[in-house]
Amino acid sequence: MHPNNTFSLKRFGLYLRKDILDNYKMYLLVTGAMLAGACLAGFLFSFRWSMNDQGIHTSRMAPFYVMLTLFFTALVTSRSFIQLGQQEQRIDFFMIPASILEKVLTRFILTILTVTIVLNLAVYIGFNVFEYVITNFREGKIIHDIPTVFSGPFGIRAIIPMALGMQAIFFFGATIFYRFSFPKIFFSFCVFLFTLWLVNVLFINIFFGGHLVEWFSAVPFAAVFTNKPADIYHSMTTTFVPEWLGRTLLFVSQYCIIPALWVLAYFRIKDKEVQ
Repeated sequence: MHPNNTFSLKRFGLYLRKDILDNYKMYLLVTGAMLAGACLAGFLFSFRWSMNDQGIHTSRMAPFYVMLTLFFTALVTSRSFIQLGQQEQRIDFFMIPASILEKVLTRFILTILTVTIVLNLAVYIGFNVFEYVITNFREGKIIHDIPTVFSGPFGIRAIIPMALGMQAIFFFGATIFYRFSFPKIFFSFCVFLFTLWLVNVLFINIFFGGHLVEWFSAVPFAAVFTNKPADIYHSMTTTFVPEWLGRTLLFVSQYCIIPALWVLAYFRIKDKEVQ
């Protein structure tokens, strides 16, 4: 049987090592750039942060960490199959005696590892620079309330699904766009969300026509805002999606859509091999 049709753990390990050796300079460059940027950001951020007598709670930085995680995940993942954009590298990619599953899995694992290791190392170093400047030059204090962060809306149970969802979207998009992949995938994703919002608005106007505050007064799959008075203090009511439906949508998005995008990415690359 042709190696491209089978999976071998030994061959997978060899291909993973080859990919790392071939691209280690790029990985080191990305790591160095992230660490240097983290140090600079921590230094500049420490002088821009407003001080108060209560001190700076680390939990206040959770939104910045989430946004940075999603952005870096999208940026790194969008370059997963950049070599397919050039004819010579594309031929080399498909001619290497390894299965498509091994190649796709290699890019998947390296993407996850790069984001997890490099990003968190950069955040750790940047925060230590921030804390050093705050405590030694601005006479402030840092209140470490990390457990509060992990138990709040930006906890690990929320960050991991969001990061995996972003990784799945851009991993699949990377199999479609090879050059300038990040802006193309981002634009396509925005168009998809806008189309989804328009479809939602259409159905909401059909079901709640004449009772909406505005024709666009709805949050897709979350809530509808109508002009029926709820009580003497509010001029509109909010109809939320039932809890069971919300949990169902969350389950589908986490455990169905994300794996489906990974599987589609595999078949996209497999289809490219046939072409």
